[in-house]
Amino acid sequence: MNLASPIRFSVRQTLLEKIRTGDLAEGDVVSPPALAATLGVSATPVREALLDLAQEGFVDNVARRGFFVRALHAEEVEEIYPLIWTIEGMALRDAPPHQADLVALDALNEAFEAASDPLACVDADRAWHARLIGRCRKHAWITLLATLKERASRYEAEYMRASGAMPQSVSHHRLIAQALRAGDLDAAVTALHANWQVGPQFLLPWIAGRSRGAAR
Repeated sequence: MNLASPIRFSVRQTLLEKIRTGDLAEGDVVSPPALAATLGVSATPVREALLDLAQEGFVDNVARRGFFVRALHAEEVEEIYPLIWTIEGMALRDAPPHQADLVALDALNEAFEAASDPLACVDADRAWHARLIGRCRKHAWITLLATLKERASRYEAEYMRASGAMPQSVSHHRLIAQALRAGDLDAAVTALHANWQVGPQFLLPWIAGRSRGAAR
């Protein structure tokens, strides 16, 4: 994605936030002229931002019909979560956190445990994971992870809004930190994989239930 245009980047971030909060729901039409008028910008950066988001998996660009917020699918969950835990595990092995990071991780985990709404919960979890691999300098890994986690956070926030459940991984985070303090990187990576595997465990049955309900 070319982030040379600040307007294009700003529009992308605005659209992502609307999708993440549910202001733009799956299947909603996104009209470049209407959005440009709302944001007070030209249609060109809006269309460019939408093309970026289509490439990243947030919207569909349908020929002769326009842009639509992409529907939630089990196949996407099955594809993106293994990539997340694999790449993040690689990043953790590449540059494990230092002692100061572990202290910060404890504080972030407390904030995560105290989160009281879906978006706060998702953001706190992402902040914890960002600090966990914050010393990794493999730019391609970090960039790809950022996009994958944006996609995953959409599913998690929507699940929490729809179900009222607030699944958390506080205990998983503690296990990862404990393994790192003990110098056992293998155990930390194993616990990290288990942490990310929780997502599909609650998302896939929920998506299947939505599909059955829609079929009735």
